[in-house]
Amino acid sequence: MSASGCPELMGTAGMVCPYCGGQASLVDSAIIYPHSYGPIYLCKPCDAHVGVHPGTTKPLGTLANRPLRAARMKTHAVLDPLWKDAWKLYPKLDLKGMATVRRTARTRTYAWLAEALGISVHDCHVGMFDQATCVYAQLACADMTAAAIREWAKQKVEGVE
Repeated sequence: MSASGCPELMGTAGMVCPYCGGQASLVDSAIIYPHSYGPIYLCKPCDAHVGVHPGTTKPLGTLANRPLRAARMKTHAVLDPLWKDAWKLYPKLDLKGMATVRRTARTRTYAWLAEALGISVHDCHVGMFDQATCVYAQLACADMTAAAIREWAKQKVEGVE
């Protein structure tokens, strides 16, 4: 294991599947998708897989079977608009300003979610969530808005809780 906790790959060695305890292999994603999106770790018997960071063999999260992948997709569906649409709070932005707002809003949104879930920001990645954490995240996001997260962040900066 590397210092980051991610396995170093040698040939076809891979991650240990959390479902069956077998070895997941690093394979091209074209094995499960119509075309290649790059390499993935795959445990074929469990239909569990996870992508990797571009240009690396570092997993984007943990191996996920079909139900967990569905839960993570649903979580992203309610979480991502909270930061992707934050630029709409600032009607006179140019493209550079929009990109800056989105980056800042993403950082704020994940910091807010980490606090809501009672986990560290470092551990707040949907690709690391189990099904229960996905449900908690979805519930936390249900009534949240980008404007409310912006106000939460302002209060944090001002030290008002």
